[in-house]
Amino acid sequence: MRTAVVLLLVTSAAAAAPVPKSLKKKSDAELLEGRWVGVTLDGGQGPKADAMWWKVIQDGKMSSGNGTPERPPDTLFTLDESQSPKHMDVTWKTVKEPLPYIYKLEGDTLTVCHAQPGRPRPTEFKGGGPGGQYCLVFKRVKEESKDK
Repeated sequence: MRTAVVLLLVTSAAAAAPVPKSLKKKSDAELLEGRWVGVTLDGGQGPKADAMWWKVIQDGKMSSGNGTPERPPDTLFTLDESQSPKHMDVTWKTVKEPLPYIYKLEGDTLTVCHAQPGRPRPTEFKGGGPGGQYCLVFKRVKEESKDK
């Protein structure tokens, strides 16, 4: 009996212990943090994408540009990881309502597709679709070590 009680207490304590950060699965919001540079727009069919960049910041904020210097995050976004494909809504300063995106994150590659304002959210990762759907592929910019 005494052994069973001790075993129960040890098991309960282990179950209540916090999970170390290194073992926790990161959310997409955490995985998106950082600087991303454009690789292709509409599978290479659109304008040159390498001048495009996104900088994703915590708390649902980001900044972006097309050959412009970085600026403070002024664009709001929300993610819905429960959808398939995953949803992202981005509220650009120049558009009155959030633009509906879909996204997929594969390591250091981020693919996003969106429709023009007032059009339905894309359902697949195909650019140049009906209604002015656009797809962009970004690569993560690796942060250089400050110990050099």
